[in-house]
Amino acid sequence: MPETKPKKPAAAKGSLKAEERTAKPVLRSVLDNPHVRVAWPSLDGQDTENALNLLCSFLTPIGNYRRTQARDRALAGKRKRDDGDIEAAVPEVHPYVLAGINAVTGALEAQSPRMVATEVTAALVRPPTPWQRAHPVRVVFVCRSDVTPALLTAHLPLLCHSAATAEAPVALVSLPAGSLSRLSSALGLRHVGVVAVRAGAPSAAAVYAAVAAVPPVRVPWDDGAYAGLRVKHLATTAPGPRRPKPVQEAKK
Repeated sequence: MPETKPKKPAAAKGSLKAEERTAKPVLRSVLDNPHVRVAWPSLDGQDTENALNLLCSFLTPIGNYRRTQARDRALAGKRKRDDGDIEAAVPEVHPYVLAGINAVTGALEAQSPRMVATEVTAALVRPPTPWQRAHPVRVVFVCRSDVTPALLTAHLPLLCHSAATAEAPVALVSLPAGSLSRLSSALGLRHVGVVAVRAGAPSAAAVYAAVAAVPPVRVPWDDGAYAGLRVKHLATTAPGPRRPKPVQEAKK
């Protein structure tokens, strides 16, 4: 007699397998990217490397200060503090430097006149202080090749364009691959991929001069062009219709 293959047990009602078998394929419309695709300004390779070297030299006093503070805190737990101990002085450049995506994003949002113009955005964005208005963000350095996913920094070109004015332009510099470790070491931090420098920072003239040739960020609507909405369709499944449960009569 021919061998008969054993039948697979039927999936229990309400189980995941049963729902998979009754699922139907559907297409869902999703935005391709929530950010407008803006071309990042670029510098020549040698100019970018020169800007990175100058930036690391400019940031080194902050890193030395952080390492000294960490060493003093470690020693403070082993011995009593002496009245003659001298604390390390905070570098003059410290308040002019912003490190990290969140810090730079917040500063650019507060600097943008478009972000504080409406009641909705004004409630979400902290307004800048008088000192911050006098020293706006002048240049933003991004380790674009080292920060993943790219969506983490995709908003920075639009923010730099929004925060820039004719009197206070904002330069956006994309640093070469491998810059993240150098910036982190210069700042005395573990992981820093975005750094901003405010205007008027002491000893920053060379840094400003190194990025003077960076072209401003251009967005599509500067030329009157309309940026069409990019929608793509994602193939997925949706659960099939469920049968209503039979209503049981109440026992008398």
